[in-house]
Amino acid sequence: MKAELLWTEHLSPTSIRMRWRASVDALEFEPGQFYRFTFNDSDGAFERSYTFAQYESDCPAGHFDLLISETKGGRATQLLFDAAPGLSATLSGPYGRLVLPSEGRRLFLVATSAGLAPYLPMLHSLEQSTSIPFESVHLLFGVRSPVECLCRPWLDDLALSHAWFDWEVFYSQSLPSKPAMNEHQGYVTSGLQDPAKFDPAQDWVLLCGNPMMVDEGFALMKERGFKSKRVIREKYLFARQERKASDLKMSDADRALLQAKMARYQATPDSE
Repeated sequence: MKAELLWTEHLSPTSIRMRWRASVDALEFEPGQFYRFTFNDSDGAFERSYTFAQYESDCPAGHFDLLISETKGGRATQLLFDAAPGLSATLSGPYGRLVLPSEGRRLFLVATSAGLAPYLPMLHSLEQSTSIPFESVHLLFGVRSPVECLCRPWLDDLALSHAWFDWEVFYSQSLPSKPAMNEHQGYVTSGLQDPAKFDPAQDWVLLCGNPMMVDEGFALMKERGFKSKRVIREKYLFARQERKASDLKMSDADRALLQAKMARYQATPDSE
């Protein structure tokens, strides 16, 4: 399907929110899943994967939001951060298994920077539900400095309006001058250090963001007694150095096998 950019909002010096309109009236999508985008710039076509990040009730059917953080020198950054309304892209998807579990005692959502994106539609979905399948939901959000704390007004309102939700912010570089009770100095994984905070048999932990954080968080949860299936992970994927098509050595049989595996696991060549 096709999609057209409607507007861009700068959330911080290094992050943007984009609203797109798809060429279909309804998009197949489970909160937390991502789509594969094909863009075109002066060097030709290229692909990136982005998670849908809409969290407001006024987002019409067939529309979606992206939450994107800057990558220095990145090809997509150069195109998207300066894009005017009307930019087009081709989409395929949805993909991904970072979605809401069906039940559990507590749900822990752990993110760094734009890794917050998949959790926004999850939280919006829970907010709209008459009942949620968890006793409580806890967001642990890691950023470098206060200016990069994305979507804070909405998250604060959600915490004030719903007793089942709370969130904490971890600043790796600098704290606000007057930090609130839920603001801490350090990396977001410091919020996973207390073994008494978790119940491996009934809780779920979702990890999304920087690969080092995801790996460290997964290792910590394993130490706490969590089985792998109760720790769902998705890492940032940075574009690999592009290669010319003539450099790719893959037989038709290899390609068919890869496509079959991708279909089976709802994966893309760059997914984990």
